[in-house]
Amino acid sequence: MRIALIFDNQIRPDTTGVYCLRALQELVLVEHYLPGDLQRLSRQGFDLYLNIDDGLRYRLPPDLHPCAWWAIDTHLDFPWYRTKGHDFDFLFAAQRDGAAALRDEGLAARWLPLACDPHIHRPHEVPKTHDVCFIGNLCPGPRSELLQLIQRRFPNTFVGRRYFSDMARAYSAARLVFNRSIRNDVNMRVFEALACGSLLVTNDLSDNGQGEIFRDGEHLVAYTEAEEMLATIAFYLTHEEERERIAACGRAVVLEKHTYRHRMQTILASIPLEKISA
Repeated sequence: MRIALIFDNQIRPDTTGVYCLRALQELVLVEHYLPGDLQRLSRQGFDLYLNIDDGLRYRLPPDLHPCAWWAIDTHLDFPWYRTKGHDFDFLFAAQRDGAAALRDEGLAARWLPLACDPHIHRPHEVPKTHDVCFIGNLCPGPRSELLQLIQRRFPNTFVGRRYFSDMARAYSAARLVFNRSIRNDVNMRVFEALACGSLLVTNDLSDNGQGEIFRDGEHLVAYTEAEEMLATIAFYLTHEEERERIAACGRAVVLEKHTYRHRMQTILASIPLEKISA
């Protein structure tokens, strides 16, 4: 197969598409195109035009077929995703509730969760210098409020931004990785932190599919409110054997089932042979 992979990596270099590109390079012939390249993109010679959501607003020319879209942030601007989703022959959504909402609009959307890249998201041989680590954006609301509580109770907490291998090192240097999704989304941090081998403490996302792919207390640890979160962190900071056992199980399952190679294989297997040969 020969794939045209479409996504922007100029504004955000750690966008999902960079991991998809690496995974596809191990499977098929693939060429990366920026959104600004679409008019010069050949209409022949590709078996699939695959657009990876990059957070930008643009639409593909209507003569690129067969075409597929992996929609990531349906929880942030659903009307846009509903509009753009009608342009594609095949549609995937990273959030289970987003896929369901798109199906309610008459679109044949499949749930395809996010993933990790084992080349990047892996343990590093570094000392555990922090009790808790959070890598990401501090947006107003529950995430920032919970992090403030954590930092007051557990001063040896690292909060900041890191990318690629620097992020993996930061996760590896922490006993616990904290997650609080923005709008009930099973975000990239879930998979990336698990792959780095430190225990993930995340808000309970079982009603949006997290319980179908990871088990609370076996692969990660979930909380529902602030006091439970603080008690959970305190417990696992003082129970190293239990903490490391869950972290190891989480890493094992994410590598077995939830890499970007797995996700790209799912997309490729979903395209009927008659579409490829058309």
